[in-house]
Amino acid sequence: MSHSSVLVAINEEPTQACLDDILRPWHDCESAECSEHLRDVDITSQIIERWNSQIQAVRHANGAFEDPQSMEFYVDAAGRPLWSGDAGPPRRFVLPDGASLVWITRREWNEAQGKDLDDFAEACHAEERTPDDRYLRRMNPDMKWDWWVLGGRFSGMLIPRDGADTRTGEPGATGTTYVDSLLGHGLLRDRRRSLLVQFGAGVDAVRKSDLNIEAMRQREVALRSDTWSWCVEATSTHSLVGDPVALDRIRTDFGRAHARLKQMRFDQPLSDYLPPAPDPYGADLLPYRGIFLESGIYLGPHNIADWIEATPPFLTWSIVKDGSWHEVGAGFEDEETWQRQFAAIFEQIPPDHWLAIVDCHL
Repeated sequence: MSHSSVLVAINEEPTQACLDDILRPWHDCESAECSEHLRDVDITSQIIERWNSQIQAVRHANGAFEDPQSMEFYVDAAGRPLWSGDAGPPRRFVLPDGASLVWITRREWNEAQGKDLDDFAEACHAEERTPDDRYLRRMNPDMKWDWWVLGGRFSGMLIPRDGADTRTGEPGATGTTYVDSLLGHGLLRDRRRSLLVQFGAGVDAVRKSDLNIEAMRQREVALRSDTWSWCVEATSTHSLVGDPVALDRIRTDFGRAHARLKQMRFDQPLSDYLPPAPDPYGADLLPYRGIFLESGIYLGPHNIADWIEATPPFLTWSIVKDGSWHEVGAGFEDEETWQRQFAAIFEQIPPDHWLAIVDCHL
């Protein structure tokens, strides 16, 4: 389950019916109401690739395989098994006598349970096997969402000029808005009221010509600047480092270590629970872990002042324009590349077109 922000450019008022018609080609549905977008998609290659891919498994002394995520392999710090109901954090992975943690293919895993490729394909949503052994699924190959709402957790992203004609949808669960989604720590939560006073609550739809781009950029700069100030304040309070320049260098080193940890978790899914615990940060960086991760600050190689100044006025995950869906994951290598692509597409939108922020769920 995930939410993504989508900017929809439209040459008429963005009503519910109008937006639904525009977004319908990317609906993840199997119903008659959007049957024109359903196709029999050949998913054989994806199934075979997954069938031959590797997973971790516990191999017992008798050769039987078991899922390493099973609760029976985990104990708390005092050695109490998690299934006992009395265990507390943190949890630790412990193998039974004679068992080992191994990498096997999904084929080996399924065959050990008496399942063949047809069973596996069915579990992968294949609905038909053709005479020439191809697996088909009836689906929308371009699916991007299963439901959407105007605004949602990105409500208030757009700042209009005074007197502009605007539309506002509804916030996300528990009233979450765009600014709320950026408040990753106490300092910015305290700043929410002053940001609303300074920039307003924002709207979810407005004509491009009525968009206050400069105010939106100032808001993003304020958010990034406050985030960095919080990091500086937190490290000073904890007597870690009092020099922001030195902290910026530490931030860069931390970013590299964090990237290594993400790769370790990809290569070894149980790395957090296997003794000895991995320490990619090292003794020098570990004290900063909570501060940098809680702030959600960008952990890349840029100078922090340049990063703050380079913030775009706004950036959504996708743009829908003239019947085409453009998104960060469609061949764009990184955030900066997508920023440039986003700006180029945005520039092509006529001034009199409406811009609507949609929260798409999939």
